[in-house]
Amino acid sequence: MEHWDTDGDGELSQDEAARVTNLAEVFNGNTDITSFNELQYFTGLTAIGESAFNRCSSLAFVTLPSSVAYIRNSAFMNTAMEKVTVPGTVKSIDWGAYAWNVSLKHIVFEEGVETVGDVQFYGCSNLEEIVLPSTLTGGLFQDFFSYGETTSSLI
Repeated sequence: MEHWDTDGDGELSQDEAARVTNLAEVFNGNTDITSFNELQYFTGLTAIGESAFNRCSSLAFVTLPSSVAYIRNSAFMNTAMEKVTVPGTVKSIDWGAYAWNVSLKHIVFEEGVETVGDVQFYGCSNLEEIVLPSTLTGGLFQDFFSYGETTSSLI
């Protein structure tokens, strides 16, 4: 919070959260964080940066703001999320953004998502369901499941 608390009051206001444009790797490796619904107030955020939540092994839920258009490499790798819904406002997801999530069972890419990168579900051995949008035009999943022994069905 000290990165974004511009008035020094020890609290993050909605206005301060809205001015954040880059998370960088502030949360990377944070094993205490279990959910981040407050992320929805970071309305100036256009991308979830590379490895932003990587190794947040207790992170089970995140609410993305509608301003996010890109999810970068390894952004949510090694988390505890069981179900993920990627909103249609996200246009592009880089390689391995959700890799090594052994808890991941269901992922829905809403209509509007255009590109999903390679090795997206590497190591996601419990994945049961993937819902793909008709808007998907790029990154046609070369090595989509690479090395991730899964019995998933595509819908």
